[in-house]
Amino acid sequence: MDLLTTCINASKRKSKRLGNCLFCPGIKILLFFILMIFIQPRLIGQTINLDSLLTSEEIAWLNSNRHNIRYAPNPSWPPGDYVEDGVHLGLVSDYIKIFEQKLGVTFQPVYYQNWTEIIEALKNSEVDFVGAIQQTSDRDAYLCFTQVFHKSTIGIIVRNDYNASLSDEHIGTMKLACMENYTSTEYIRQQFPNAQILKYNFDFSALMSTSYTETDGAVIDLMTASYLVEKHGITNLKFARQLDFNWNLRFASIKQKPLLASILDKLLGTITEEQRQEIKNRWIQFDILNKPTFYERNKIFVWGIAVILAVVFLLAIKFNIYLKKQIRIKTHELVIAGDNAIRNEKASRNLFEKHAAVKLIIDPETGNIVDANKSAATFYGWSEKTLKRMNISQINNLPVEILKKELERARKHKKTFFEFVHRKADGSLVDVEVFSSGIQIGDKEFLHSIVHDISEKKKTEDKLKLLNRAIETSSVSVVITDAEGNIKYTNPCFTELSGYSLNDVVDTKLRILKPGKLSEFEHNQLWYCIHSGKDWVGDYQNRKKNGEFYWEKSIVSPIQSSTGELSHIVSINVDISEKKRMLEELITARDKAEESNRLKSAFLANMSHEIRTPMNGILGFTSLLLEPNLSDETKDEYIRIIHKSGERMLNTVNDIVEISKIEAGIIEIKKSEINVNEVVHSILEFFQVQTQKKGLNLNYHNENLETDIILTTDKAKFESILTNLIKNAIKFTEKGNIAVSCCFKNGFIKFCVKDTGIGIPKQRQAAIFNRFEQADIEDTRVFEGSGLGLAIAKSYVEMLGGEIWVESTEGQGSEFCFTIPNFINEKDKTSNSKTENKDIKVKRQCKILIVEDDETSSIYLKTILNDIAEKITHVSSGEKAIEECKNQSDFDVILMDIKMQGISGFEATKRIREFNKEVIIFAQTAYALSGDREKAISSGCNDFISKPIIKSELFELIQKYLDK
Repeated sequence: MDLLTTCINASKRKSKRLGNCLFCPGIKILLFFILMIFIQPRLIGQTINLDSLLTSEEIAWLNSNRHNIRYAPNPSWPPGDYVEDGVHLGLVSDYIKIFEQKLGVTFQPVYYQNWTEIIEALKNSEVDFVGAIQQTSDRDAYLCFTQVFHKSTIGIIVRNDYNASLSDEHIGTMKLACMENYTSTEYIRQQFPNAQILKYNFDFSALMSTSYTETDGAVIDLMTASYLVEKHGITNLKFARQLDFNWNLRFASIKQKPLLASILDKLLGTITEEQRQEIKNRWIQFDILNKPTFYERNKIFVWGIAVILAVVFLLAIKFNIYLKKQIRIKTHELVIAGDNAIRNEKASRNLFEKHAAVKLIIDPETGNIVDANKSAATFYGWSEKTLKRMNISQINNLPVEILKKELERARKHKKTFFEFVHRKADGSLVDVEVFSSGIQIGDKEFLHSIVHDISEKKKTEDKLKLLNRAIETSSVSVVITDAEGNIKYTNPCFTELSGYSLNDVVDTKLRILKPGKLSEFEHNQLWYCIHSGKDWVGDYQNRKKNGEFYWEKSIVSPIQSSTGELSHIVSINVDISEKKRMLEELITARDKAEESNRLKSAFLANMSHEIRTPMNGILGFTSLLLEPNLSDETKDEYIRIIHKSGERMLNTVNDIVEISKIEAGIIEIKKSEINVNEVVHSILEFFQVQTQKKGLNLNYHNENLETDIILTTDKAKFESILTNLIKNAIKFTEKGNIAVSCCFKNGFIKFCVKDTGIGIPKQRQAAIFNRFEQADIEDTRVFEGSGLGLAIAKSYVEMLGGEIWVESTEGQGSEFCFTIPNFINEKDKTSNSKTENKDIKVKRQCKILIVEDDETSSIYLKTILNDIAEKITHVSSGEKAIEECKNQSDFDVILMDIKMQGISGFEATKRIREFNKEVIIFAQTAYALSGDREKAISSGCNDFISKPIIKSELFELIQKYLDK
């Protein structure tokens, strides 16, 4: 006889014993006595005089809505408010019955699946009122509340084996089961923002998630926790901590029916405290905080049993004859039920035996296979009879000890899904997935396992892994989008090339499929190819994450679904920036050569004029001074002209000397802290006499009038820039105003000099900062000057880390603006003080790449390297450094920060060395730990320098390797 039949026979014996006591009038009489003695009578509210309690308006509303007042019971908050077998039970149900009795009405229940649906129904006015709800500011918007009728304590329930102390800090690390739309959940979210919250719609589900270790604890009111633990016999939970949060529960009506809330509130006022306590005692037998003893909970019942036993003894003889008769009747019924059970067992057996899925019944304690179906015999290659004599360890490829642990986990329902490797009769191994569930056969629990072959699935997964690996390690950029161009996948090379990670671009349109830098014709042609099922090949310019542009050659291929519709787009891209850059450099070099030849001629003509003109004045009027009989006034006039001509020649010579020093790269930046307001006022005071002679107004405006602006910069260079711009404005302005202004803008200080002079033609505005050029190079005699002032100012501004530009309208005036970085860097002071004693100069200009993710450090390096750099490029990560080196192969020096986000400086150096062996790379770090120098050298760096970086030491190191 198999185990299932044994189980049925055992159930027959139990049923027979039950028949002796359940189906007889004696027991019915006893139950009647119990109900009469121990079940307290329900509170029956008496109909009241509504005229004395309610207003006329409330009575009128009640009469017109008597038969259509709807309320929503909470389906799952026992014993406070719940629905069982379609019947509304709990504290709230008693109150509602009292309300109905007192008002003489019948409320209409509207049932919902969970509390979240009830909240939505209240918002949508689908029901009129609800019981047991916490008042909040959000709910005040759509509900009217009564007085508090019940208070409930909120706490945290954990497993018995959870021994951690529930401090506030620890609760912030827990995974907590909370109820959807309960105010206790919002309290947890606010008080413990780091706690992981899992929401449930039923208190029992939340409690069981903790019981089954899915969560660390359940946040629940202790009344409900006590009821559920007692009712379902949960033994592995305990109360851990009471929270500083309670429910003050009220009745509430929707905002559209405020009179209903007022009526309910007045009805609550008629219920005495004794009546409320009686309702509470009926539903709340004990709580989890102070669980009473069995006797305390059941003392009335115990005494009642004693009385009943006495009554039973007296009635036993009389009932005995009746019981025997009932036993014969029920025995016959059980025989019939047993026959039905046997038939059901046969049906279940056939379902097991003939099921297409592979099924095994396993004893979890021994691992023996108790039963197997035909599909299992076919799958494994052993007969059903052989399988029933085998142990699962003969099939499962796991070591025996590990397999025992897995069986135990399945038995305790800690895990129901597994992936194993199983052995067949022919010795072959196969990948399977197993779904296990516990079944009770007789008095013993077994595992019912359903086995699926997933070998093909595994093979497909392995192929996909190989394909993914190939794409992931590819040296070309790969991007996959959906049919609309939304990016769904990018490989690491794309990130290295563009600076964008997959998280940066998911759900955004693929940039190469937008018009962007493509012409409208090219863009339309691209999409025409895609929708035609053809590949599109082209070159286009793309933007990196840091804003820089780079060139790509792309192949864009459409992928069609089985129905022939476009499903995905694959774009394969190769960086061709270096190729494009070389071509652009050749074009630029040609243009520069042509421009240089033109400027050379213009410069020679201009210098000839600027030197000969004042020299002519000096020599001419000197000879006139030798003539006799000259009046004193005439001599003074001649001397004034000679002095003015000399000053003009001196200015020309000074400009030529200064621009020559700039060209030679021997200008030094000596930074110090200056008070901008004081320096500007000093310069304006110097020019007041000159502007007053021409009748011009010269003024200064500072947006921060109440604050002194302290700037760390080269004072002499700053004064030269501002002086050149003001001189230029005075020279080209005959009437009106010259205004100097200062303001803060994006981390820079911005200075502007605005005049009402002749203005600059639009076609000449880009050329005025070139050396030896004025606004109109064809008519340099109109306004005297070397044409070097603005070129010098531009060079100084760039040395100080800023930029300069002009906005002008011909005939109306010009506004020259420049910016200087607004920061004070103590390192600058240190490096300046040290380089005063050690003047290290790099013998030639070089191209430098700064790899630094700290903004202040990068600005500092740019500033100190300006003197020796032909070009400075800055990137903030190792990935971008690799891209930049691929795009530009002519860097002389790379300053590589070791510690950065993403790949480290060591790794970036190794990758650069794969394609560039010549560039000089210096590792720089703020850590300077032991072994860092050796690690830097082994990764491919030429040398190592630790922060803070001293200017003289860095220059000496650069010169040392340039000499090699």
